[in-house]
Amino acid sequence: MEELLPGQTPQDRPDVVVRVYRAKLFDLHDFLIKKGHLGKVAAWAHVTEFQQRGLPHEHFLLVMEPGSKVRTPDDYDKVIFAELLDPKKVPSIE
Repeated sequence: MEELLPGQTPQDRPDVVVRVYRAKLFDLHDFLIKKGHLGKVAAWAHVTEFQQRGLPHEHFLLVMEPGSKVRTPDDYDKVIFAELLDPKKVPSIE
């Protein structure tokens, strides 16, 4: 946001958007593949696409090692979960 001139939006500076996006993409790559946050990755592929407004997004395919695959509902619950915030404790969500 520091690189934007007054009145500019990110869509006005695709060079900055892409630089920030690539940095965050490399962080995600390290987090998922090198650090193995979801388990040991056997193979992976990804595709970067751009929306009509010019903003990028990513599609990742991770093929996990047999010992890291999620197979049961309990395995999924360890990786995917949601927490409902208490509106009394977090008033900004009301």
